[in-house]
Amino acid sequence: MYKLVVFDIDGTLTIKGNEIPETTLLAIQKLKENGIECLIATGRERENIEEILNITGIDNYIASNGHYVKYKEEIIYKYSYPQDILEEIRNICKNKGYCYSFSNGRGIYISDIETLKKEQAHHMLDSINILKELEGEVENIILFAPDGGKYFKTLEENYRLVSWGNGMFDLTKIDRSKAVGIEEIASKIGIEKNKIISFGDGLNDLEMIKYAGLGVAMGNAKAELKKAANYITDTVSDDGIYKACKKFGLI
Repeated sequence: MYKLVVFDIDGTLTIKGNEIPETTLLAIQKLKENGIECLIATGRERENIEEILNITGIDNYIASNGHYVKYKEEIIYKYSYPQDILEEIRNICKNKGYCYSFSNGRGIYISDIETLKKEQAHHMLDSINILKELEGEVENIILFAPDGGKYFKTLEENYRLVSWGNGMFDLTKIDRSKAVGIEEIASKIGIEKNKIISFGDGLNDLEMIKYAGLGVAMGNAKAELKKAANYITDTVSDDGIYKACKKFGLI
């Protein structure tokens, strides 16, 4: 019997922004009633998932692709970028005309918000707390590089670019991922990986789909993720999560 179910947010739990299908919420409710742990694993910054946590009633999460891991009231892992890396990113973006965003756990600072709004009609700009100035540690970095981010090669020794569409990349520590965060939580609560189901749709879900005992790709998932998954369910808007939970006897 599976004991832990992991959900990505965008394109998996949500249709757009923070809109979650009623059948998905019903599935989560039934999972909890059946004593199954639920966990959110997202590329979003932790300050951008509060509404999702409130709607779903899930209080365990992995944010920023594994840079922030929380189980109940305990912060299991937290990463902050060193100042020299931040300065290098600022210089590259200034020289190449890129836009970047730095997140500090309370909101997001975007280097050129007006240009970004013209070029990107992404829902993230409607649902996040935009900061005019950045203070404190930086927990998450998004790079907006329409040419593929080739000028960030100097960072490859310690970081990797994870694409999530249309010239947008997360800059993730090379030894961190959603899967690493899942393993940390699973180890803490004594759940073996063959008792874990992961749901995802994007390239930053690859590691957790491969790690889980059962990796489920949404019907709207990237082709590469579908290839890696054990099972492909319907799309998020066509009750994909509910149907998969029903098929595998979780609800």
